[in-house]
Amino acid sequence: MDADIERILAFAERVQTTTNSRVLIVEFKSLVQFLGFRHFVITGLPWNGWHFEDLIVGSNFPSEWHRRYIEGEYLRDDAVAKAAFSSVAPFSWHKAIERFGGSDRARQIARESCEFGLVDGVSFPHLDLNNRAAVASIVTDTKVDLAPHLVIVLQGVMPLLYQRFWEIADLKHPGGERLSPREVQVLKLVSAGSTLGEIATILHLGKSTVRFHLQRAREKLGSTSLPQTVAAAIRTRQI
Repeated sequence: MDADIERILAFAERVQTTTNSRVLIVEFKSLVQFLGFRHFVITGLPWNGWHFEDLIVGSNFPSEWHRRYIEGEYLRDDAVAKAAFSSVAPFSWHKAIERFGGSDRARQIARESCEFGLVDGVSFPHLDLNNRAAVASIVTDTKVDLAPHLVIVLQGVMPLLYQRFWEIADLKHPGGERLSPREVQVLKLVSAGSTLGEIATILHLGKSTVRFHLQRAREKLGSTSLPQTVAAAIRTRQI
């Protein structure tokens, strides 16, 4: 067994016994860098209309890129995000850009990401039986050169990482604080596919107030992203 596989399998063993989400992120960062990648991001799988910062579980992307990505609302047009919407298997960033990067806006986003050393990567999407979604990307400043057998091994290990994040959230909040009536209203509209602006209009609230209710719901349910929050609210029969 080569050293890369041994390191990945050792990571998988540690994941299953870790009880702290921050430790999981540190372990993942160490693995990513051992495999020759500089950056990573772990998110709840985003969907059209929500903001990137609400979905991040852990990341070491350059802070200036995060700011530009969020303020420019790049999520909607980013080729890698579009690939994540439609993929169930691992995919490389350069293949995602070839498939979804045809618009001027998508090409601009790809060029700008390269300026920050985010040239190419491999993304690992996952959707579990409880309809909880996540995606992790490992990124480098050159074209990806990860052996296919290592992609396969990582594909098998990544669901353990996502599952452990969800289990830790459940351990911290076994029953969860009950949602307020307004938080229930907001999450019901989220689950129906309404955007932030649409929810604000329907409920006659400001967008900042809607964001506040979503943040409170996340805190009460021990979730780290909007998809996890909706799933937790459904699981606890509050929506």
